[in-house]
Amino acid sequence: MDIDKFKSNLESASLMAVSIAQQRVINFLSDNVQYRIQPDSISPRNDLTDLEQQTRMTRIREVSKIFSIDGVLERLWNEGNVPTYVAVSIYKATKKVTIVNLFVDSKYTKSEYLDEVMEPFQPVLDTPVYMDPNDDMKFDVNWRHKKWQLRYRMWKRKKELKRSIKNVGWWKGL
Repeated sequence: MDIDKFKSNLESASLMAVSIAQQRVINFLSDNVQYRIQPDSISPRNDLTDLEQQTRMTRIREVSKIFSIDGVLERLWNEGNVPTYVAVSIYKATKKVTIVNLFVDSKYTKSEYLDEVMEPFQPVLDTPVYMDPNDDMKFDVNWRHKKWQLRYRMWKRKKELKRSIKNVGWWKGL
């Protein structure tokens, strides 16, 4: 497998993940796809080579960054070696962009051993933890981010309320 085949496998797995998600989510998923690379674990591993350890540490540092397809190829294609598996799922969606999460194994293998249609990519659908995966109910693809938005908005509102109470001095009228 060469880098062009690897790129086409990534593109087809991304499109398949988007089409799978479109059947189950209520959000609009854009065709403009960007990527987020997530390592399989952040705990130390002794079974990795030095090169695999270096790439794993780089992925841990870059876990919050968003990449184009060329950026992903630059990080995952390593002189003919590719990750053993990559789970492809939808991480976040807006009207303008769909962010695809690549859950990447730290172990690498020679790319010539991978000759199947979409190897090493496996499209998956991440469902909310509160939802039964066999249920046909649709859900919000941004479910991971809602609790933090809610907490932030509540914290922001509480801060504004404290500031207004401090400035007005409502207790003086009692």
